[in-house]
Amino acid sequence: MQRAAGECLARLIARSRSLRVLVLSFNHWGEAGLAPIFEALKGNVGLVELSLRTEQISADFARNVVLPAVRANTCLRYLSGLQLVEAGEEEAQVPSLREVEDILEARRLADEEAA
Repeated sequence: MQRAAGECLARLIARSRSLRVLVLSFNHWGEAGLAPIFEALKGNVGLVELSLRTEQISADFARNVVLPAVRANTCLRYLSGLQLVEAGEEEAQVPSLREVEDILEARRLADEEAA
C-alpha cells in the first residue's frame, strides 16, 4: 500500500512544473513509499521544498536513495523530516545526510549571493 501511494505521488512530482512546496506530514510512507518519491525527485524541475515529517529511514536508504536524488535535483533547497531508524544514531553522524544538508545549504547560499 505504501509503495502504491508513493508511486501515485511520484507521478505528480515527475510531471508537475509548478509544484514548489510539498508538505507530507505524518503519512508514514516508509522506505517503500518514499523510494518512488525520491526517484521522481531526480527529474523534477520545480520543487524547492520537501517536508516529510516523522519519516523514518535507514542510513542505507539515506545513502542509496536520498543522496542521489538530492544531487540530481538542482532546484531543491529544503528537505526536512527524515529521521533515522537506528537507535542512538544522530543525523549529523550519518555522512550521507550531512552531505544532503551541505548540498542544500550551498544552494541556498548561492541563491543569496546571486540576489
